[in-house]
Amino acid sequence: MKNIISIILGILMFLKLMELLYGAIFLDKPLNPIT
Repeated sequence: MKNIISIILGILMFLKLMELLYGAIFLDKPLNPIT
């Protein structure tokens, strides 16, 4: 059960990273959301 939770968290973090990279490259947004 713990492995499933770890895998789901890993996938969510990966998708969030891809979203940040996509936004930075294609939408010309800075990677830092604060600035």
